[in-house]
Amino acid sequence: MKYFLGVDPGLEGAFVILNESSQIVEKIGMPLIGNEYNKTEIKEILLGREYVHIGLENPQHMFGGSKKSAVSLAGCVRLIEGMLFALELSHTLVRPKEWQKEMWKHIKIQYKVSTSGKTKVVDTKATSSLSVINIWPKEDFYLTNKGNKSKNMNDGLVDAVLICEYVRRIYGK
Repeated sequence: MKYFLGVDPGLEGAFVILNESSQIVEKIGMPLIGNEYNKTEIKEILLGREYVHIGLENPQHMFGGSKKSAVSLAGCVRLIEGMLFALELSHTLVRPKEWQKEMWKHIKIQYKVSTSGKTKVVDTKATSSLSVINIWPKEDFYLTNKGNKSKNMNDGLVDAVLICEYVRRIYGK
């Protein structure tokens, strides 16, 4: 069996494993100890299967977040990228616009009012959620990172599975 891993970095991020048939094998919230990344558990996820390829989101620019969250996110990307390199695992850093372009091809783009209230902007969370519902209609994404039920879709899991599917489509041939 061939496996692919998608990683949405950050404190609210996630890991999703797909098989070669695009079936979800496992959904894992970002392992944390308090507000610190649990390096041991992350390493165990990376070594848990033989992956054909791993996609790690690299959001080079963050809009609307605090400096503290931007530093934490960048730190997470570099931490996981370093582990992937050290473990000699086949991987790609994927910009959000790259995977979104592919994964939103057949989805009606959702819009919301900008923070200024004057224009409409793409609602990336809603558009990604629609994509996930269309591809995996029976899968539950209404979970917290600890696996409990939630009234909202888990953005980290949603992004991680779309990143993973993007990677599977490119490297799964």
